[in-house]
Amino acid sequence: ILLAYCFVAALVPVWLLLQPRGGLGGYFLYIVMIAGVTGAIVGAVQGDFTIQTPMFKGWSAALPAGGALPLVPMLFITVACGACSGFHSIVASGTTSKQLDRETDAKPVAYGGMLLEGFFACLSLVTVMVLAPGQTSQNPNWIYAHGIADFSARLIAPLLPASVNPFDVLFQFALLCFATFVFDTLDACTRLARYVLMELMGWTTRRQALIATALCLVVPVIAVALPRIEINGKAQPLWQVFWSIFGSSNQLLAALTLLGVTVW
Repeated sequence: ILLAYCFVAALVPVWLLLQPRGGLGGYFLYIVMIAGVTGAIVGAVQGDFTIQTPMFKGWSAALPAGGALPLVPMLFITVACGACSGFHSIVASGTTSKQLDRETDAKPVAYGGMLLEGFFACLSLVTVMVLAPGQTSQNPNWIYAHGIADFSARLIAPLLPASVNPFDVLFQFALLCFATFVFDTLDACTRLARYVLMELMGWTTRRQALIATALCLVVPVIAVALPRIEINGKAQPLWQVFWSIFGSSNQLLAALTLLGVTVW
């Protein structure tokens, strides 16, 4: 279903779906940031929150399956990668530039987006830092939603009836925000991959756009369908291997972007 949605969303005009959907998602993120940060500050002042995660655990990240991944490039596969990211440079050239009101808006939009993304990353890290060590093995969406709901509950509790648990309400809202943020990237990635493929092949027609979009979506279908592979004697899904490579390729693409801007 998601791949079918990506196929349609990557082909329709930017103004029809990507821009309004991105705008609505932006409001969600603003609400979450304001409520989460305010709640975290209030909770810290009252002594309800303490940092329970060590600042540094080692040069490798342990996996639930018992394996480990190196700190680099995994360190760069975070929501904060907007500071220097090849993916974000493609986003800026492929979709963001089409939504600017005027050319002079480029700097405040780009630099402001980088600052907001870094700030949002700090908030996301805080949701992990306050969890007990045993809880950090949960799914990322659960960790994020649990932290945001925990931070924000103390703010809206006085506004709700006594019979309503503010944590439950905010947990569902935080899950919705997380899904909006994640799904926002799916069709944008497909659209950008289509742009790159069409530029490489010199394709310009609508029929070729359909073919390019379909080709871009074949890759994740194969990655999900293939069986697990063994690395160092341990079975791992193929997507996990690609995810590790993504960190390196993202930074290499960022370097290529910086090189292109410098030459220009």
